[in-house]
Amino acid sequence: IGDGSFQVTAVDLSTLIRYGYKVRIILLNNDGYTIERGIFEGKYNDIGKWKYGQLVEAFGGEKGRGKKVEKEEELEEGLKEDGEGVVLVECVTEKMDMSEAAREG
Repeated sequence: IGDGSFQVTAVDLSTLIRYGYKVRIILLNNDGYTIERGIFEGKYNDIGKWKYGQLVEAFGGEKGRGKKVEKEEELEEGLKEDGEGVVLVECVTEKMDMSEAAREG
């Protein structure tokens, strides 16, 4: 899930934790609505800078964990994170990181 979409639906993380689901969430943090930036640049594409890796604990996920990955070498380790509950892996990418197809519109 992208960081912008996640911020719209983040409360669902609390529901996953409350019901004890064992789920792995891969969150791509490209600092906002990058696809929209490819169409129109504007401040409305910027979002708040959340500490995503801390949200599992903040929502009461004592059996889960969060991990922030900033380098490609860290990705494999981040994907191996295990927990008895929700595992959220935040993968930080470049602000304009998108596919060639998206760039070409």
